[in-house]
Amino acid sequence: MFDFSESRSEIRRAFEELDTLALYTIISKMIEIFEDRPDLLVPATDAACNILYMATSLLADGENIVEHIFENEPEGYRAIYQMHTIEEIAGWLIQFRDGCSEILSTRRQSYKEQIVKNVQEYIKRNLSTKLSLNQVADVFNFSPNYLSHLFSKVAKEMMVRGEGRNYEISQKLGYESAFYFSKVFKKVTGISPREYIQQIEAG
Repeated sequence: MFDFSESRSEIRRAFEELDTLALYTIISKMIEIFEDRPDLLVPATDAACNILYMATSLLADGENIVEHIFENEPEGYRAIYQMHTIEEIAGWLIQFRDGCSEILSTRRQSYKEQIVKNVQEYIKRNLSTKLSLNQVADVFNFSPNYLSHLFSKVAKEMMVRGEGRNYEISQKLGYESAFYFSKVFKKVTGISPREYIQQIEAG
C-alpha cells in the first residue's frame, strides 16, 4: 500500500529549500509506484492533490507557478480533480514534476542570495544584541543547520570569485568576527576557510 505521509516531510523540505533534485526524485519514485497500478487510484489522487496544495502554500508565488506549468491545459492544474485513471494522474505528476523543476532551478540561485541578504540585514539591524544561529534561524523559519550550510555555500562562492580576504568575507556575511566565521565554516565544511582558499589556488 502507498503511504504519502512518509514522503510529506521530504516534499515539504524540498519546497522550502527549493531543492529541485530532491523534488524531482521523490515525485519520480511516486510515478513509478503508481504506474500500472489502477488499485492505487485513490492514494495516487490524494498524493497529487497534497503535492499541489503544498506547492501553492509553501512556494512564494506558488499559485502562479502551478498555473504557469499547466497553462496549456483547458482546466489548468485543477484538471487533477477530474481525473479517473492512474495513467491520467501519472501524466499530471510528470507535467508537474518537470515544470516545477525547470521554474525552481532558475529561481534557486537568486532565492538563496536573497535569503542570505535578508539574514545579513537582520543581523546588522540587531548588532547590539548577541544573536545565536538558532535565534536567527528561528526568525526565518529555517533549521540552524540549513542556515549555516547556506552561509558557507555563499561564502565559498565569494571566495571562488575572489571577493576579498577571510575577514572581509566574514564582515560581508554579517559575522561578528573572522574567528567566529572560520569556526562556523569549518564546522559546516570540515575545513577552514584558509584551507579552502589554498585548495582553490592549488586547483
